[in-house]
Amino acid sequence: MSGGAERPLHAEVAIAVPLRRLFTYRVPEPLAAKVEVGSRVRVPFGPRRAVGTVVAFPAPAPEEGVTLRPIEAVLDDAPRPTLELLELARFVADYYLCSWGDAIEAALPPASPARAVRLWVRRAAGADPASLPARA
Repeated sequence: MSGGAERPLHAEVAIAVPLRRLFTYRVPEPLAAKVEVGSRVRVPFGPRRAVGTVVAFPAPAPEEGVTLRPIEAVLDDAPRPTLELLELARFVADYYLCSWGDAIEAALPPASPARAVRLWVRRAAGADPASLPARA
């Protein structure tokens, strides 16, 4: 654009909630270079924060008078879906009537591997292992 301020960028984000729709967010200027289709982002969602996947960027502007909340962060270390995986997740969402965000989350590996938990068990004093049932 010449002479005026640039128009704000928007992105459509799929969030794993039981709603079959996408959510439009404003892309702040500092994050614009990092956001692309497939980016995992943290966004405000009602009173909480949610992680979603950008499925359209740039996206069309919303209706006049709608105020968009900004994307808070691009999660560089989160697993990212490929374009092929996004297409497959879209098919799964349509076939099984779930949200696109739910289908994407199901297709991705966990964000961080679960830590192994070591449990220590001690036999009670005087307990006889022979007196326990086989499945105890």
